[in-house]
Amino acid sequence: MLPVEPGSSARYIPLAAPQPPPYQVQPKDTVQSVAQTYKVTPEELARTNGISVTTDLAHIQTLTLPANAVPPAHDDSSQPAQTPAQKTDAAISAYQDAVKHRDELIQNAPHNGAIRADIRQSESPAVDSAQKAMDTAIQNEIAGEVAYRNNGTPVEFRTPTDQLITSAGQAILQRHQGDPGTQSAISAAVSDYQLTSKAQALIPSFSGDFSPHDKLLSLSTNLQGQPQEVVDRVLADPNVQSWVKAAADQVAQPYAHVKSGNEHYAVDQASQAAGQLQMVTDGLPPALATAVTQASMPTIQKIAQLELGSQGSMVPFDSVQSVLAGLGDSGQANAVINQAAAAYAGNLGAVRYLTASGAANSANSPLTASISQSPGYGSAGSPAFAIALGNQLSGRPGLNDLANRAFDAGAQGVHDYLANNGGSPLKAYDAAHAAAQQTDQKLAELLAKAGPLTDEQKQAVIKAYRDDPDHAKAYQADADAAKKLAGYMQTNQASLIYAAGRNPDAAQQLYSAMKDLAQSGQGKLALQFAGDVQNDPAALKAFGKFSDYESKFLPDAMASAHGQLLVEDGGDTKMAGSQLLELASPVFKFRNGWNLVKENFEKKIDGNGTFNAKALAQGYKEMGLSGKAWAVAAVTTDSVNGVNVTKINEMIGEFSMAGGDVTEVGTGALKTLADAGKFGAYNATAETMAKLGAKFVPGLSVIASTAAFVTDFNAARDNQNPAYAGALLGDTIAVIGSFMETAGVTEVPGAVVTGIGILMSAPFELVGKIIDGNKEQKDFQEEQVKYLEAGGIDKDKAEVLAKDGEAINAFAKQLGLSPQQAQDVLMAHREAFDQGAGNAQGLIDVVKACQIKPEDVGGFVDALAHDNPDYVRFFSQPRGTPTTPLTNRDDLADLIGGGGFTNAKAYVQSHAPDVFSAAGSARRQADRQYEVAQSLSGSPQMQIGNLLKSNHDPVYQSEIIKVMKDNGTLDTWVKQMGTEFAYNGWDQAAKSAIQNAQNTNVLSADEAQRYLGQLG
Repeated sequence: MLPVEPGSSARYIPLAAPQPPPYQVQPKDTVQSVAQTYKVTPEELARTNGISVTTDLAHIQTLTLPANAVPPAHDDSSQPAQTPAQKTDAAISAYQDAVKHRDELIQNAPHNGAIRADIRQSESPAVDSAQKAMDTAIQNEIAGEVAYRNNGTPVEFRTPTDQLITSAGQAILQRHQGDPGTQSAISAAVSDYQLTSKAQALIPSFSGDFSPHDKLLSLSTNLQGQPQEVVDRVLADPNVQSWVKAAADQVAQPYAHVKSGNEHYAVDQASQAAGQLQMVTDGLPPALATAVTQASMPTIQKIAQLELGSQGSMVPFDSVQSVLAGLGDSGQANAVINQAAAAYAGNLGAVRYLTASGAANSANSPLTASISQSPGYGSAGSPAFAIALGNQLSGRPGLNDLANRAFDAGAQGVHDYLANNGGSPLKAYDAAHAAAQQTDQKLAELLAKAGPLTDEQKQAVIKAYRDDPDHAKAYQADADAAKKLAGYMQTNQASLIYAAGRNPDAAQQLYSAMKDLAQSGQGKLALQFAGDVQNDPAALKAFGKFSDYESKFLPDAMASAHGQLLVEDGGDTKMAGSQLLELASPVFKFRNGWNLVKENFEKKIDGNGTFNAKALAQGYKEMGLSGKAWAVAAVTTDSVNGVNVTKINEMIGEFSMAGGDVTEVGTGALKTLADAGKFGAYNATAETMAKLGAKFVPGLSVIASTAAFVTDFNAARDNQNPAYAGALLGDTIAVIGSFMETAGVTEVPGAVVTGIGILMSAPFELVGKIIDGNKEQKDFQEEQVKYLEAGGIDKDKAEVLAKDGEAINAFAKQLGLSPQQAQDVLMAHREAFDQGAGNAQGLIDVVKACQIKPEDVGGFVDALAHDNPDYVRFFSQPRGTPTTPLTNRDDLADLIGGGGFTNAKAYVQSHAPDVFSAAGSARRQADRQYEVAQSLSGSPQMQIGNLLKSNHDPVYQSEIIKVMKDNGTLDTWVKQMGTEFAYNGWDQAAKSAIQNAQNTNVLSADEAQRYLGQLG
């Protein structure tokens, strides 16, 4: 190396490492196996050669090795060690040879089933051994690959182990293509290793002194949300089994010094052992609690020998029953409960004591109490042990009465638990839901009395209200109680169905709980219960007595399940629809029309061009009352997919033609989206709900525009069904609230404004109570101001809206003003509203009389105030009589035009010139004379005929016809003019008036021709 002078610009250049020679690709090589051999990462090798880590090397002759590749050590004196991949390939070949040898022996054997079965059995050990060796080699190769890929990589940058296992398994499969049987065996080995890896990652390690219960409790946390197959693999782990055995040994310890045969009287030892069983299972999930209870079965069998009836003897039974009640409804849990029941069934003295009450139905027996009263500190409410005990006794000579007592105790116990126990999840849900409903009702009242708000203001107020800690607590409690109820019902599904079939009260109770599930957005479970009811003859018979089961519950459960599935499937209507069909099939599969509905609904969710709305509607018709559920599901699917209103109305029209009640279809679709919101608000992430909002909320606008919804909505608005209006309101708030909670107001899709604005307007006007007392009124208004301000409305406007909200609401509704227009008038002219809605009615009347358009109302009121500062009192004074509304209205117009309101008259002439025109005068004359004619003696028909004969002005005559059309008397009058009054020129005058009404667009051409035909 040459010396370098100080300050020289020369720099050191290291000698380049020699480039490794190219690698000749061998059969079955993969990027992973070559990389592992040369101690480089698969990504480095792939990048050097311009390929991917999954590239098939079969058609590549050579690979360029990275500069840092390390060739494997080579010792000429011995054979090179096999790589993990080579060991795997050798094991796979050995497995293939064993399978091939067995299959050839069988193929060449005589065609005799017994001989071939013997060959298969004799060769089975060799094949099994080869498969076991292959599985081990595959798993060793994958383990090495995972360790190699993770070596030196910080934990936060590592590829998830699950992905590494899948990638390594795919590489092995790639090397062994062409043999389906081998591919299947390799896939099974990879899946098994993947399962084992997941299970091992969940099992904690301990150093120090931890009790078996501590270890199992720590494991419980890791098992939350894991699939059953993973839980089963964890339970099979030797370490976990040792913890379970240690817990069972702890349960058995009190019997250590009890001699065999003395268990009948060992009350203290039984109590201690049962107490230990409660302690070691406390807080464990059902799967772990079941494993510990199974391992403790020898001790439970000893406890079961105890003679019941002496002091303290029920304590051990109650403790065991409490543990059994918490095991759930799995196959393993049922097996454990059956074993415990068999142990107690062997002690008939104990059985007689447990089922004795002095009543045939064992309503007050100790067994009933053990289910209903939550003994000790464990679970309660499960009749599974009582049912298992009844099954153990059934059919045994002379024990059928005891069996029936056990069955009755089970059914009565679960009913009493849900109805009366302080820990009843049904009672807890009913209380929490009532509180949440009351909170929503208060929100409705606040908004209803706060004046007309823009859609953005409504959203902001609702969000502020629901974000209030006290209110959020009520909504969260409602959701938590719903989850607990669902958890209890899912855990005890079979037992609840059994109890419903045996006890009418239990059936009614289960039905209420199922309706609660649907109401809380957990329709999947509600629909599963409906399927169980359908498959249980006794339960189905009991449910047949519920008149609204078909017409109300099933459609509601369907809507709720559909909403839940849409959330879980991220708004994928095809996947959600397919799962809905699968859930609903057990409920509907035996109904007439089901196959037709199923076939066409599948076409609907697939977007199949062959979808036939008429065929679907025919299926609805054949299914009966519950058929509307599928109309709702179809409308929901279309609305979420963005199908236009016309197309949806066409389908609803077909449903109507098939005899369906369309008034519940639109609101049913709204309920689906509402249920999706209710479920998603507490079961999905904010990000998920924000994305779903972009799909769901525009659907609200579509639904709100359908003919079916408009019909239903109008019925509610007109107060024909205020209860239903309340339901609409609640569902609407649920939709708004769920999306408001998971996104800021400014982040919500613009379509929210349109959809929610339409849906919210009328129901809020139907809600609200009369507030008595100055203090209550003041407190209510202060709360209104609080949330209006929190929603972004300035304090001055908020206070005015809270004080005069009802008056401005009536003003805006009657005059068709937008919320913003109404607020502008309110803030400019508070004097018009501060005396209440009644005082503002005169102003409303004069605005109508002068035919002022909504956008011109503010300017008109400005002009009135300029002309007469006391204009509100002036127009609020009674005028005319209730029987002359047209004359009263026209008098108001004449007041404006008479000279006392110069600016207002000029404003009307500028913005509504027709009012003070000759035509306007003619119309007012017609109005007055019509009302006078109604009060004259003689036939009103003749009086009206005389008016038309005496005044041939087309505008005058058209107004007379319009008045009769508006008040609903025109049809009758025309009929009479063409029959009993077809003389004296009245019929001719009627014809002229009808023709003039057509010419001025009061009547359509079709209406006019129909009336002229009746006049002859």
